[in-house]
Amino acid sequence: MAKSYKDTTNTGKREVIFVVCPLCGRSRVLETRVKGRLRWDFFEPETSPIIQVREAGGKIANKVKGGHLPGKAPAIGFPVKMTLTWHETKQLSEYQDQIEKIKNQINKILSLAIDKT
Repeated sequence: MAKSYKDTTNTGKREVIFVVCPLCGRSRVLETRVKGRLRWDFFEPETSPIIQVREAGGKIANKVKGGHLPGKAPAIGFPVKMTLTWHETKQLSEYQDQIEKIKNQINKILSLAIDKT
């Protein structure tokens, strides 16, 4: 199996190969030493959420003297309040624009994937 990184200068610096998702445009490292090669089968389209409603918690107030530096308080995060699957999302009118955009992009990707030239 080819590695997604290689020492290009013998100086300890590495070249790292990223894969860009054709659906969303985000990039991820092709291969890591711990997790191995990038997988594409971890998302189950039938049951995985496509919409998540989260609560924006912000930062915890620093009330202890000598605690965190200003602006460095620990974050509460974004806890998930609700998720919607593809089938549930399709039933709601407020997400129809997103459903159509995703379908259009999937069709473009599928056309490239099955192109015989």
